Amino acid sequence: SPTQSFGLVGVRATVLARGGAGDRVLGQRSFGAGQPAATADAPGGVKALAAASDQLVAEVVRWVDSIPAQPAR
Repeated sequence: SPTQSFGLVGVRATVLARGGAGDRVLGQRSFGAGQPAATADAPGGVKALAAASDQLVAEVVRWVDSIPAQPAR
């Protein structure tokens, strides 16, 4: 809207174990994050998108770190 701005980002992440018999999916998940903008202009939107992106990356890293390590095949 002309008076309000919101930054929203989303990704789908897949963790694979590579092996001689092919790749195995160890996990797959969708992530989304959003942040309201302090101002309804482009700089406010950019800052909101940057904050939402930082939040999303932190969530993905936590999720990847929670996946148990798989022995090499």
